[in-house]
Amino acid sequence: KTNFIFVQVIRDAFYKEKKVDTKMSAADLVTETDHAIEKMVESMIVQKYPTHRFIGEESTKDHEKHQITDDPTWIIDPIDGTTNFVNQFNNTMYILHSITDLKKAVILFEGGASRDEKILEDKMANTHSLYINARGMRSYGSGALSICNVAAGRGQGFFEYGLHIWDFTAGGLIATEAGAVVLDPSGGELNPLHRRVLCACTKEVAQSLSKLLVHIDMGWD
Repeated sequence: KTNFIFVQVIRDAFYKEKKVDTKMSAADLVTETDHAIEKMVESMIVQKYPTHRFIGEESTKDHEKHQITDDPTWIIDPIDGTTNFVNQFNNTMYILHSITDLKKAVILFEGGASRDEKILEDKMANTHSLYINARGMRSYGSGALSICNVAAGRGQGFFEYGLHIWDFTAGGLIATEAGAVVLDPSGGELNPLHRRVLCACTKEVAQSLSKLLVHIDMGWD
């Protein structure tokens, strides 16, 4: 019943005219529905778990840093893929592939909201390298959806530099449970505050992908 309420609010707003604001850049969008859903989620959780903490995308101030503690913490991204939502670009969620050769892999990626010239230069270098070394590349406009698409077998790898903890933790859990590899793009253990992630259908694809990428330091959440 609770899930239906959230879905209904988003569906009702999907085809309506939206009030759209920007955050860190012109590509970093937020709508009144993002704010409304985040408040609804927090309100419902607080009623049952009043001492739990929250890290929410829309309630996080620009350049605010977070700490992960042992306290129960909910990480909330009310609508992952706000640009898709604003442009009425609809996606649907549908087996994890055992591909080990990067040349047979379709790699999913997201450009992110940063418009810093050096960061964009490194991201373009990564895109160029993978167009040469992978079977193809796709972008869905949502890090969480892309990770889930790796879990569903629609892609064999995903990477992104510049996303936030609320953009990929849920998708990362789904992919891990499906048998995918989720780690830092450098090949090390994933730090959920480090603003970068790599997900692949097998460790072989993950290793090949990691070796090709220019690794970008995006700071910390």
